Amino acid sequence: MAGRWDTVFEVGYAQDEIRRATHTTITFERFDRHWSQRIGASIVHTDDVYGALDAGIRMQVPNFGPYIGAGIFFGRNFECALTDLDSEQCEDGTTIGLYPEVGINVWPIKNIRLSMYARYYYALEKDLGEYTMIGIALGFK
Repeated sequence: MAGRWDTVFEVGYAQDEIRRATHTTITFERFDRHWSQRIGASIVHTDDVYGALDAGIRMQVPNFGPYIGAGIFFGRNFECALTDLDSEQCEDGTTIGLYPEVGINVWPIKNIRLSMYARYYYALEKDLGEYTMIGIALGFK
């Protein structure tokens, strides 16, 4: 398992009293024995649509995958990029945020990984704010 890179497709969902959000992500994740590093690109859909770059690190149990991790993201509101940034709706079209995460990786077939996760996002952009995301991911060697 050491040093390999997986291609991962993720879909996440969040809903609370303020918003509903979905994340669709393609990620490249490198595994070592107890750690993995990930970098990816996301489309985040709330009332607005964001494009985001995402990077994270995870500590995990080898070969059976409960993990804890943390990540950072930098995003741009596509709708603000297409309109006047001076309007009240688009004070700033960029956001940065952090998230801790917990999850589990399962390898039902040798080269295919299924992951389930929960993340708590802290975003500086007021439309995103703070929210809990649950999701699934499918990874390929």
